[in-house]
Amino acid sequence: LREARDAAARADFVVVVDADTDTARTEAWELGISGFASARRRLAGGGRGDTPVSHLSPVFAVAGIGEPDQFFGLLRDAGYQLAGTLPFADHHRYNAGDVARIAAAGRSAGAHIVVTTAKDAVRFEPLGSLPFTLVAVPMRLEVDGWGALTASLDQAVRRAREAA
Repeated sequence: LREARDAAARADFVVVVDADTDTARTEAWELGISGFASARRRLAGGGRGDTPVSHLSPVFAVAGIGEPDQFFGLLRDAGYQLAGTLPFADHHRYNAGDVARIAAAGRSAGAHIVVTTAKDAVRFEPLGSLPFTLVAVPMRLEVDGWGALTASLDQAVRRAREAA
């Protein structure tokens, strides 16, 4: 949770990430919330004309997200041949030293392409030209219970409008 558990008293609905429906139901019940959905992170499929990076080998993966090992696992499951990985803390702001470290680690691992999350790729932009090819791998969230979630949001919007 990004908030203290007692904040759940204000919630009408909970989305439990990286959980199946039964786990989400249990978590919601423990929090005293009747509405719930489960969600799983997935790699987003490339569109037509996208370079099939997963077929290029090897690549070096970098991530500064909450659970970088999960991202690395998703890459492996999708067929990426990871020569190495380098995790950073969530919300990491990359700097020139990080770029040099990534470049050296990638070269040492035999990779010329660095893959990262779309969230992290944006953080490299202020650094200008990079000594490696950086490819953003988009992710998506699959929500089981999307209809219940949108119905709960619609109801909350109606209540807010009535109260205004």
